[in-house]
Amino acid sequence: MSDLQTGLEKTVTYLLPMLAGANIIYGSGMLELGMTFSYGQYVADNEIVRVLRRTLEGIPVSEDTMALDVVSKVGPGGHYLLEDHTSDRMKTAHVLPKFIDRDNRSEWVKNGSVTFIDSATKKAIDIIENHKAKPLPATVLKELRAIVEQADKDMTGHK
Repeated sequence: MSDLQTGLEKTVTYLLPMLAGANIIYGSGMLELGMTFSYGQYVADNEIVRVLRRTLEGIPVSEDTMALDVVSKVGPGGHYLLEDHTSDRMKTAHVLPKFIDRDNRSEWVKNGSVTFIDSATKKAIDIIENHKAKPLPATVLKELRAIVEQADKDMTGHK
């Protein structure tokens, strides 16, 4: 069962290897020490990794992002919310969650009290029922076929 503990465990499990520079992370979709697999948890884990990856990118520091001209224009006591510079960067400054409801509690309850894992599970079901994979380009298929044929020859001892 996915719950707050699962979310915390998954976040820590992903974050520590990511901080160490790992580019492969084990355990997505798994529950109960890998004894159970959940497609909804897999989608939720993907969301966790997506947010962590953006977080670990950090905040770029440059003349543009420092916006000293905007700071001078706004001045003490002013605010930046109406500045184009601010609104343009708000779109990329953080990751908007796809499956986490950001409404206040009364709106969340009014809309059915849908949890993070409920939303992720709904998306997983939609993917399973509706996703249509794009065919691989012919050049890729040809290269894969050559790799498989070479592996077959290597295994059977035929060169």
